[in-house]
Amino acid sequence: MSTTESTPNYIKDYYIVCSISGFFALIAVFLSCMILVVTWRTKPRLHTVRHVLMCNTCIASICYCIVQIINYYYLIFLPDRTDDVGCRWRGYFSYVTISAVTYSFFIQAVSRLFIAIFSTKYKWLTTFKVHFILIGIQWPIAIIFPLPAIITVDIYFRPRALCWVPLRSLLHVIYTFVMYYIAPTLLICIIYLYIFFRVKK
Repeated sequence: MSTTESTPNYIKDYYIVCSISGFFALIAVFLSCMILVVTWRTKPRLHTVRHVLMCNTCIASICYCIVQIINYYYLIFLPDRTDDVGCRWRGYFSYVTISAVTYSFFIQAVSRLFIAIFSTKYKWLTTFKVHFILIGIQWPIAIIFPLPAIITVDIYFRPRALCWVPLRSLLHVIYTFVMYYIAPTLLICIIYLYIFFRVKK
């Protein structure tokens, strides 16, 4: 089968998947924006540190969904954009936003640890200032950890594929899973288990 004959099938298959994913991404953006608006419209005296962290997660989610929609757009409508550098940057921003989301959940877990366990002895840990510092640490982490995506040449343009690290770059794939998914998830689980057993005592 020639390339011209196979291309329409590929576009059709990906168009359905990307359209559904893009639709849910738009819903997520809308809901996140609504949460931000409702929180902003709430009286300032009712704002809490949990609202701050929730809004932070919403912003990270909005960024992630927008980046994914852009990636789907390139995959479906701009298949002729074959430059590796552009693909590398799209991959980098994908990993930045994934890290931003996962580590936003991690700092929420840290906040709950501060409030549930240490708030009696160290009241300053529950202040807005400390939580803004947590957010200030989270975003540089989200920007720095994915730097291998643009420093290395592991990400390159592949027809009919998103700009992710390919499985052939095994070390980079392992790094990706550990730093963006496994590490924050394990830390979150450890923190919540610690809170659970401390409170249970």
